[in-house]
Amino acid sequence: MKKIIVISPTFLLFIGLLAGLLLPRLAFSTRTDFIAYSMTGLVLYCFFTIFIYGLGLSFHGQKKFDRPTKLLFGYLSTVLVLVVFAAIFLMGHH
Repeated sequence: MKKIIVISPTFLLFIGLLAGLLLPRLAFSTRTDFIAYSMTGLVLYCFFTIFIYGLGLSFHGQKKFDRPTKLLFGYLSTVLVLVVFAAIFLMGHH
């Protein structure tokens, strides 16, 4: 249950990202604001979540991770890498 609470903000930020991408009736500046804020939020949230969660695990002396923890770190790392690559792509092409 705790891991669902940890990843739920990423879903909310993905909804903001999709709103910026898929709502054509919004003004262009509003659409780019939705996209930029959502991507920045995803990068910062994933980075700090991995850092703080890992810090807590190392403080408790846990050296081996169970399967749900590996999936959590894998999900957050994948989101982080994909959003960074997408941001680099968008900055280079717009």
